[in-house]
Amino acid sequence: MNQDSGIVHTDALNWETWLPQQEIERGNVSWKTLISSNCTASQDLTLGLAVIPPGGVLHPHQHAQSEVYYILEGTGVMFLGEKEHLVKAGTAIYIPGNALHSLRNTDSKPLQFLYAFATDSFADIVYRFDSEA
Repeated sequence: MNQDSGIVHTDALNWETWLPQQEIERGNVSWKTLISSNCTASQDLTLGLAVIPPGGVLHPHQHAQSEVYYILEGTGVMFLGEKEHLVKAGTAIYIPGNALHSLRNTDSKPLQFLYAFATDSFADIVYRFDSEA
């Protein structure tokens, strides 16, 4: 990663996960923060890459910021508000701020997706999980 230029090579980054005691409530998702003001020369945008293993889930949660998912590979079910939607590679999803949402991998291979927030840093995002309320 080159913090001065904002250029990031994903293979140079480590995968992040929830703490083991949080995984039960939050789900078994791994992520890499690609663009965020605390690690790249950027502002007003946070971008990351996430993966959910086969049969895995990112449990229902909310945050103040609107978010976008773009599915890169795999298939799954997106719960957004009161509805479930089938998603697959090439699907883009807009998630309004404070909307309850979750994503479940229904495939035999990993579900990989990009996520983006219109905020300076991933540290600005405060996740509120339904199960932790």
